Amino acid sequence: MSVKYHQKCYQSPSQEPKLLPTSTATADSYEKGCFFTYRGEDTGYFYTATGDCLSVFELNGDIEDATLSFTIAFGSTAKVIDCIYFPLNETSPGLVVAVYDSALTKRKHKCYLAYVSLTKKRVLKKVTAPGQVYSLANIIDGEQYPSQVHGLNSAFQRKWPHIIGVSIYGCGGALTHLAMTSEDEEHGERCHKAKNVIILGKTFITDEDSFIFRDDQGRQYSGNRSNFYVSKFAYVERCAIVIMGFPFGGIYMASLRTQRPYAFFMAEGVIEDCAIQDADDDPRGCFYMWFALSRGVK
Repeated sequence: MSVKYHQKCYQSPSQEPKLLPTSTATADSYEKGCFFTYRGEDTGYFYTATGDCLSVFELNGDIEDATLSFTIAFGSTAKVIDCIYFPLNETSPGLVVAVYDSALTKRKHKCYLAYVSLTKKRVLKKVTAPGQVYSLANIIDGEQYPSQVHGLNSAFQRKWPHIIGVSIYGCGGALTHLAMTSEDEEHGERCHKAKNVIILGKTFITDEDSFIFRDDQGRQYSGNRSNFYVSKFAYVERCAIVIMGFPFGGIYMASLRTQRPYAFFMAEGVIEDCAIQDADDDPRGCFYMWFALSRGVK
């Protein structure tokens, strides 16, 4: 079967499935959702979403005791695309939600990123997305950024409080931020323009409709830009490398220290997931990158 999610699961002692409370009178099922983990540890939260409605649950120590914490409806013209755990700082846990809204007719791309506070249980800020969003990734959040920013390029040391990875159709991937560091900053319902955006896929775009990806061995893949997006982000903290996997099998690595490409590879299948593994007892500090691929129905 195709690998769709790399997700922690919980074993329930119950013989019956756990039924979650629906957030609206019309919703009897959920379109998407996941458990939130942070640096390999449980956060105690998970989410589900249907249409414009995001529901956040607390585990309360066990999946059997999970309760609905709060629900946010983004509007009848909106649809939740993705949601990630993303603290602003050490005391401010929160979420970044990618939302598509057909009512944003004055914008080229009808997507925005919303920051949701888990303590205040509401949206604190909305920022325009750099394109049509496929998914989000926590590259370096606000809690980790102060300890890591000294090892990044000077461009990230000036006005970036954190880094969010955004997979976007047509341009591959992008890095951006919300320009906020505290839950005390509430910015109303207006959708703000992103302060900084770095498009990571520009080097592959050949014209308005096409792209070409070439790996370090000379192999290449060309296609329509509508199918050019990042299927999986990963980040190697020790060397500040952003890893991007693509649905055509391309793997692109870029350095946040030099802001330059690091490596290009090609695999035979859709890059569905990536995990970093440290080598045992290796004084050189080597590590391994494991990729999960799917090929058709295999």
